Amino acid sequence: MGMENNNTETRFSEYVGISSPETPKYLILINYLSRYFRYDKGFVARYEEIIKWQNDSNIITEESDLNAKEQLRQSFQAYFEAYSGYDALKKSSRTKKRFFPLTPDMLTPSAFNLRHLLFALQFASIKSKDKEIQEYKTTQKQLYDFLYDHSNRADIHRIIQHICGMPKSFEDEISNNRLEIKFGEQEKQRYFDKLSKKFNTQLHKVLTDRNLLHTDFYTRMEFLCTFCSLYVLEFLLARTNNTFEQVYDESKRNLIVCKGSVNWDSGNDAFHKASQSNYVNIRSRFSEIMKQYYLRQFGRIESPKIKLILQDSGKIQVYYKTKADSNEKPRDLSHFLSENNLAISTRKNTSDQLSKFRERFFSDGSSEKNYTKDDFAMEFYNLQKKTQGSSVAKLVSTLPTTARDMNFLFPQNNARQKYFAMSGDIAEFFVRLYLICNEQNFGYFDDFIHWLENEYLIYVRLDDKNILRKYLRNINAVVSEKDSNRNEAAFVQTLLEANCLIKLSDSGYLVVTPEKKEGVFLL
Repeated sequence: MGMENNNTETRFSEYVGISSPETPKYLILINYLSRYFRYDKGFVARYEEIIKWQNDSNIITEESDLNAKEQLRQSFQAYFEAYSGYDALKKSSRTKKRFFPLTPDMLTPSAFNLRHLLFALQFASIKSKDKEIQEYKTTQKQLYDFLYDHSNRADIHRIIQHICGMPKSFEDEISNNRLEIKFGEQEKQRYFDKLSKKFNTQLHKVLTDRNLLHTDFYTRMEFLCTFCSLYVLEFLLARTNNTFEQVYDESKRNLIVCKGSVNWDSGNDAFHKASQSNYVNIRSRFSEIMKQYYLRQFGRIESPKIKLILQDSGKIQVYYKTKADSNEKPRDLSHFLSENNLAISTRKNTSDQLSKFRERFFSDGSSEKNYTKDDFAMEFYNLQKKTQGSSVAKLVSTLPTTARDMNFLFPQNNARQKYFAMSGDIAEFFVRLYLICNEQNFGYFDDFIHWLENEYLIYVRLDDKNILRKYLRNINAVVSEKDSNRNEAAFVQTLLEANCLIKLSDSGYLVVTPEKKEGVFLL
């Protein structure tokens, strides 16, 4: 699952569903694309070849003035480097690999767990091997046409295509291991199958949308990046609403309580506080999932009690019974954790980890401790929760980094009190996606609001079914009709500023993409 050399992390990821420490949206997309296209490990040299070609080439202009000609050359070079993604390569650490793949062989996948999520999600609902192969080939062609086929497009990327020597078509054999990417225990869950079907349906609509296909390369890539990030966020939200021990009822199901604008913030407004409480509640569900995981793993141990012994050497021995050994036998702590698939920090070395255990269990000077299985599971969980780089920390960090990169979560710093809000970018994205999914050029604002609620559990106002009101009651938050109306008005203003809204004569609104909102709009 992205950390294949660590079986403990893999088992943990299968249960929890995610183990990546950060999820920049470009990395999410590039990791997904890397399952469909072969990539070249010499990607850095590939970029440098392009820039060298550009530097060595003569730019032909009608300008006779040498100074003006040099300014044109420098301007084109600056634009070229920015467009090709070389600026990102120069300014960021090469280990982060956040580059724009102008050609398929420039893809630079990471080994993070998220590399497999979207690919596994896409194929989870497809049960036939033949259908899997057909789906793979169809998606591969659509992805190539969406990003790299510029034969019918008049943008500068055609110049890049010529320079890179990119083939006009793309065919690639399907290696057996490409279709074997799975997502462990998650794939057995009904919610994962349901989310898979939804992702598949919307993905193919996005990749074949005429309006989107006629936008420039970076508009298409940005949209696809955000779309992929959305489904990582969708998975995280669905995961908090679906545990293996219980299924939350409707009133306890996590929603996204979303502010209508980033700028609209009185600091004390009820909707603002509700959105903050909403975010805290979502994060807390991950802690519950973690507790379930540890309790389940310890629950498989036959012995009702566990004894820890601190040796003079500083090592910790664990005594407990198993099916194979009816008598208590000592096991080294690291062996005990590995044997029971208990995730531990992957960033710190073994000695640091043992030091943390000694501080946790033997800080009172004793050399022996006895626990029930459940008590020890909770002690272990609390230790992991406070350890930097632990699976708990990585799990919790996935939510804010994903939503932040979508411009959907604020403030975009290390502040603990965060809230979901509609920025202009994410509002425009949702308008585009709504129109694509419904195959329309415009839609009514109220229908758009209902679509956000039904498809993504995103609420910017109190709904007719009182779903939001019931949820707010469970998180001890209160939003009045006045607060709801103010938040809806703020969302209207966000859409207007994003050029995605048209006011009708009857005080209603239509949502539309910015490029369609030109001149007089006629029904």
